[in-house]
Amino acid sequence: MSSVRVHNLAVSLDGFATGEGQSFDAPFGHAGGRLMEWFFETRQWRAQHGLPGGGNGVDQAVAAQWAPGIGAEIMGRNKFGPQRGPWENEEWRGWWGDEPPFHTPVFVLTHHPRPTLEMGDTTFHFLDSTPGEALDAAREAAGGLDVRIGGGPTVVREFLEADLVDTLHVVVVPILLGRGVSLWQGLEGLEERFDIESVASPSGVTHVTFTRHPKGASASRVIAADAAALFELIADPAQQPRWDGNDNLAQAPEGQRVRAVGDVFTMELTVGAQRENHVFEFEEGRRLAWRPSEPGGRPPGHIWRWELEPLPDGGVRVTHSYDWSHVTDPRRMVRARSTTADRLQASLDRLATLAEQGDVPAGHA
Repeated sequence: MSSVRVHNLAVSLDGFATGEGQSFDAPFGHAGGRLMEWFFETRQWRAQHGLPGGGNGVDQAVAAQWAPGIGAEIMGRNKFGPQRGPWENEEWRGWWGDEPPFHTPVFVLTHHPRPTLEMGDTTFHFLDSTPGEALDAAREAAGGLDVRIGGGPTVVREFLEADLVDTLHVVVVPILLGRGVSLWQGLEGLEERFDIESVASPSGVTHVTFTRHPKGASASRVIAADAAALFELIADPAQQPRWDGNDNLAQAPEGQRVRAVGDVFTMELTVGAQRENHVFEFEEGRRLAWRPSEPGGRPPGHIWRWELEPLPDGGVRVTHSYDWSHVTDPRRMVRARSTTADRLQASLDRLATLAEQGDVPAGHA
């Protein structure tokens, strides 16, 4: 499953990722090249510019992770160029010359879209969209590979605010800028979402990597019951409110038993809302997964999945999982995080009670 990554984002000790006064001659404003001096000495940077040599230490090891596995990039307009407002002309083609280093589709976020720009094997698309909408477009273009958020700091901060970043690599540079564009403004409590590791380099910088806690949960249990009976309780939507450990499902009409990929079943929630559930994985007696949506709407990205494994010595190992790694609507994040492994385990326990007591639909006891 594709991840969203930020690499080699340098910040000063006081949190600025670029200086004040960006211009054609000063892409990082008054910071000049000070934020990126550590990078200029790596093999990664020198190879990109056709130069030999470069260091092989910590800085090179982390800098080299920038490209592998990336299928698309999202950047802000200020990374593409120093212009503001409507484009005075469309002759500006970025800082990188005729062969940009990206070699993927690149989505430039701007309130002033312009025609697509092809340069070698890099194609720039100019979008006026939200972070979630841009990520959907980039993921489609990436073909299953990861999406890199390339900067600058304003765009990275927007994606962090929307909780859309899986890996964030920040390089803390021992300088004070005093002014510029802050990476951390408004992100109080960010550390609660990530595991954090720091590595000091002889160059004087510190590499800090934030790795998101898993966007999903899973639970498993061996149930002493027939696999077909268990699957009937899962695949018949009318039975699901009986074992729902989230206490979220109220009722579903009879006669919606799932039998194939592409089936859609409806459900009423305890809060009174209606849901359509789009089945995209199905193997009779073994596997079932669906994506919920509002009626007539596009699924926002979360997935409910059930997997059944009959065991040689009897019983069935049942695994129930919830995956929200593709949810891009920040309004859904709080609800998504509240669905923990304990709640999934509660569903398994209720399912086990029904099945082991023979309280299953007629014909499957």
